[in-house]
Amino acid sequence: MNKEAYTIKLPVFEGPFDLLFHLIKKAEVDIWSVSIAEITEQYLEYIRSMQELNLEIASEFLVMAATLLRLKSKMLLPRPVREGEGEEEELFLDINSPEDLFQRLEEYRQFKEAAQWLKERERLQKKIFLRSTRGEKMILISRQDSYYTYWEGAEILVEIMRRFCEAAATAAAVPEIPQVEDFAVKDRTAFILRRLKEKGQALPFRDFIRKETLPEIIVTFIALLELTRQKKIHLLQDRAFGPILVVLRGSRPLPEKKEAPGRDRRG
Repeated sequence: MNKEAYTIKLPVFEGPFDLLFHLIKKAEVDIWSVSIAEITEQYLEYIRSMQELNLEIASEFLVMAATLLRLKSKMLLPRPVREGEGEEEELFLDINSPEDLFQRLEEYRQFKEAAQWLKERERLQKKIFLRSTRGEKMILISRQDSYYTYWEGAEILVEIMRRFCEAAATAAAVPEIPQVEDFAVKDRTAFILRRLKEKGQALPFRDFIRKETLPEIIVTFIALLELTRQKKIHLLQDRAFGPILVVLRGSRPLPEKKEAPGRDRRG
């Protein structure tokens, strides 16, 4: 069943129920001219004509209609004079005006949009498949007062690979005569290992790219995958989609393991 907006017909208004609230807020429709009884009767007729009850539409109508009814009934009674503005009054603030009503409705719409956003994220997440860790553990280590994650796999290189390829594809503004340059995976792995040994510290992925051409980026990416598979390098990342650091295995002792903040230490 397709979701359709519930519409009403009144002497002063005809259209979607949500639009009626909008017009009342803009003072284009007087709330006193809105008949709650007529709205309710039309809604019941609408329910009777439906083949299947749409609980979402029903719940929205009941909340809005009840709020309108409460607002109109409060306006019929004298307003009590309140002395002071205590915290309890703020916590139990009642709806006493159209502005209060639409503030609540705006909050409701924000929650509804957030729920829709989460639903869309869930739909997209179902299309993502992650490699199983197969029992491998993520080790939190302390390095220069920050936490890094040792990742034995190579999935974190995919995002870096994509970014470099996009940059290389759009970087060239002036046409040039292409120069043929061969890149071998074997030579690139040797270059990466040699550079790591020379520096003696973790290096970012960019340090292994010199000309930022697509062939060089692709071969370097494959070389890092191969070195990761051979367990000759570590890949460090302090946060999801953060910069990738490459460090040679055995080039320096691993920093002392440190538990994540807030973890209970019981020996």
